[in-house]
Amino acid sequence: MENLFVNRIRLNKDNIDYSKYPFNIKCLSNFDELKIDNSVTMFYGENGVRKIYTY
Repeated sequence: MENLFVNRIRLNKDNIDYSKYPFNIKCLSNFDELKIDNSVTMFYGENGVRKIYTY
């Protein structure tokens, strides 16, 4: 069950052109890894598609 969840996001710097967006944004130039220690819920979809959520 542990493998079903994202617990980190890493950037493969070998394949990046830092002269192009979004990697030319200054804060991403030093980005290596984002560790996710808490639960996160994401809703995604095309623009114009309703994304309904309740708490």
